[in-house]
Amino acid sequence: MIDLSKAVHVSVPFFMLRDQYLPLVLENRISLEIGLDAQVLDTCPPGDLRRIAGELQAADLNCSFHAPFLDLSPGAIDPRIRQISRERLEQVLELIPVFQPRWVVCHLAYEARHYQDDLERWQGNCLDTFSGWLNCLQGADVPLMVENVYEKEPDHLVALFRAIPDPRLRFCLDVGHHRLYARSDLQVWIDQLGPYLGLLHLHDNYGQMDDHLALGSGTIDFPAFFELLKSRGLRPRITIEPHQEDWVRESLVFLANHYPWP
Repeated sequence: MIDLSKAVHVSVPFFMLRDQYLPLVLENRISLEIGLDAQVLDTCPPGDLRRIAGELQAADLNCSFHAPFLDLSPGAIDPRIRQISRERLEQVLELIPVFQPRWVVCHLAYEARHYQDDLERWQGNCLDTFSGWLNCLQGADVPLMVENVYEKEPDHLVALFRAIPDPRLRFCLDVGHHRLYARSDLQVWIDQLGPYLGLLHLHDNYGQMDDHLALGSGTIDFPAFFELLKSRGLRPRITIEPHQEDWVRESLVFLANHYPWP
C-alpha cells in the first residue's frame, strides 16, 4: 500500500474536528476537507477557528473547505435568497488567510423541477454569483470546486465553466451523487467535464440512498472509474466522504490498494 496522507483529504465537519477528532487527525497525519456550515460561521468563537488552523499548520497537514450548501442557491430567482447564498460563501472565503485551504467546495444547486421554466434567468444569476465569488478571492490561488448533486446531465455545469474561463473555477465530481441522480454514465461526464475536473468526492452506495458508505462496500465500480480517469490522463485531487469513522479507515485501505497513479 502507498501513503495517501497528502494525496487524499478526509471530510469532517468543523465541530466534530474541534470537539472529537483533532487528536486522532494529528496522530495519524490526516489531511482534511473541513465542513463549514451556518452554525460554525455564525456561532464559532474566532479563537477556536484560529487554534484549529494553527494546530493543523504546526503539524504540516493540508486542509480544504466544504462551504455551506443547505437551503442555498447561487442562481436563485428570489434576490434575497441569492444574496444570503452569496454571503455564506463570502464568510468562508474570509477564512482563507487563517486556514490556507487547498480548495473550497460549493454547490451549483440546480434542480430542474425548480428552474427549468426559468433557465435563462437562473443561469444569468449563477454567472453573476460565481463571478463575484472569484473576485472575492483577490488573487488567492484557491480554486472553487463546484460539486454535482441532483444534476441529471452535465450540461449546466459545462455552461458555467465555459462562461467563466477562470482556472480557479473547477469541477468536483461526486461519484456517489452521480450514481444516484445522473442519467448519463460517468464516461459522458468525464468526456464533457474532464477539462475542468479538479476534485473527486468519493463514497459508496447501492444506487438507492445517499448512504456515504466505505469505498468498496456498495455497488460503484471504483477500479473501473479510476482506469477511465487514467486513460484520459486525468489526476484530480481526492476527498473521501464516508459517514462513519470505521468506514473512513476502510476507504483509506481500499484507496491505498486501488490508487491508480504513482
